[in-house]
Amino acid sequence: MKKPAKTKPPARDPGARIRLVTPADRKTIEELFGARGACAGCWCMHWRLSRGGQLWRDMQGEPNKRAFFKLLATNRLRAVIAEAGGEAVGWCSFGPRSDFPRLERSRVFQRAQPDPATWCVVCFFIKPAWRGRGLATALLLAATREAKRAGAREIEGFPALHREGALLAPVFAWTGVAEMFEAAGYCAVESTTGRRLYVNSR
Repeated sequence: MKKPAKTKPPARDPGARIRLVTPADRKTIEELFGARGACAGCWCMHWRLSRGGQLWRDMQGEPNKRAFFKLLATNRLRAVIAEAGGEAVGWCSFGPRSDFPRLERSRVFQRAQPDPATWCVVCFFIKPAWRGRGLATALLLAATREAKRAGAREIEGFPALHREGALLAPVFAWTGVAEMFEAAGYCAVESTTGRRLYVNSR
């Protein structure tokens, strides 16, 4: 059963322009993610692989980068990007649950009665100088709007676990935090294993 979200103030305007990513954005994304591919050679491929373990270790770095940009070039990657001052400063990726095989296989994030048209918000990356300015919430709102325009009936988020009021290191917050999902109108639900997820339904 859904639990009502806590009352939150409206998201701040971080002062960046947010738009959909296109296949022409390869250079922009390379500059945003840097040599580490955002984090540890991920290149936003964590949930797009079929499993973790050795496959993940084999794919980190250049293999992930090649797979990621193949998806981008063939228009099979959905994301919004934030720009300010002529450079990219933030990223949020989303898509139908079926786009993310590793997520589909995860027992931790399964729900008893999922909607077949469920989409997911799976990844955030914010440049260090832009963290703590409300940009991640603005990206989440934009991703939510775009998913609904594309036909999503509900959208899931998987915020990182942390103590309320405690700061979470950015490296552990790449799926977002509960407070930003609440600010964006998402409500808490529980997976079949009791893990708290957040869902936005129209």
